Amino acid sequence: MRNKQFLILQAIAIILVVVGHLGGIQFLSLDEKFPIYSYHMALFAFISGYFFKAENAKNIPLFIWNKTKRLIFPFFGWNLIYGIIYVLLTKFGVIDYATTHNAPAIITFDTFFVQAWQHSGQYLFNVATWFVIALFVTHIFYVLIRCIYDLLKLKKEWTLQIFFLFIGVVAVYLDKIQIGIPSNMLPIMRACFFLPFYQFGYYYKSHLEKKDTLHNGWYFLILLIVQIDLFTRFTGNLGYYLYGFSFNENVFLPFITSLVGILFWLRVSKNIYNFVGSNKLIEYIGNNTWSIMVHHLFVAFLINWLLSTLVRSFDHAAFYSTVVWYRCISLPNWIYCLLAVLLPLLWQYYFDKWKKSIQLCVKKFII
Repeated sequence: MRNKQFLILQAIAIILVVVGHLGGIQFLSLDEKFPIYSYHMALFAFISGYFFKAENAKNIPLFIWNKTKRLIFPFFGWNLIYGIIYVLLTKFGVIDYATTHNAPAIITFDTFFVQAWQHSGQYLFNVATWFVIALFVTHIFYVLIRCIYDLLKLKKEWTLQIFFLFIGVVAVYLDKIQIGIPSNMLPIMRACFFLPFYQFGYYYKSHLEKKDTLHNGWYFLILLIVQIDLFTRFTGNLGYYLYGFSFNENVFLPFITSLVGILFWLRVSKNIYNFVGSNKLIEYIGNNTWSIMVHHLFVAFLINWLLSTLVRSFDHAAFYSTVVWYRCISLPNWIYCLLAVLLPLLWQYYFDKWKKSIQLCVKKFII
């Protein structure tokens, strides 16, 4: 049985991604003092690390194959679908992202496969899936390093935590000295940043979870004091930009803000589970973060496309050239967010039913 608290945490994490892209739910950023872009992708790495099993390091080829089936094959399947949609919409004059986003005009081996490993999201509608490639690379780096760690018979998890933190800090430092990171290095640099949070997820499950008993009042007060101090000290400049691998002036700051964000929502999810218990909708969201990650931006595009025919104040020029970053002022942002979560879930629900029906038909035919 899945850890239901972490299903809630996964649901929160994907909602934060949608809100970060589309805006609309202001209280989630606690009056901008708790900016979503200061922690939300690190939260996903933490969750992935929590579910890592130490025995995976004993059969690395099988682990890599399983991650390839679960992440890479679906990624390229949807990359092809959105590539075709993008090319057709461009051909028929619905959009033109070539000048504003340097988007490709056609599907080639380079745009479909090579660029996916370099920076991902080249067809824009699925730009959020850059995280899939980064997470895959993180999985591979982590299991290889843990294998070496086990071969050396090192037992202290905190030493591995420090090692991964060192790797992450070096990656951020390389951005700060502006060496000009090439695009083909971006997935590796992102993975280096994710590794300490991935390890923290595993470390939390294996050592810290049973000790996580501090009273809610003291727990949230400490986090709030730290966050306010950071917000004041750095004049609100707490966010960082992982897609382009760009950070603020302090190399340690993104790790501190990410840790605060992870700890905050970790305890919130625990309290929600203790108060609400099982909830089918929340669990369904948590179990289908993939669909929401892949499709939420295209849903926003479809909403805009519909509004372009209905709303007189619609900015057609912005819609034509700026992907989903344009949002019609006639529709509240929270509605964009709500539909961007619910419609991918609806698609997943009917797709699963269709797939199950096909499997039953095949089974009957074989029998």
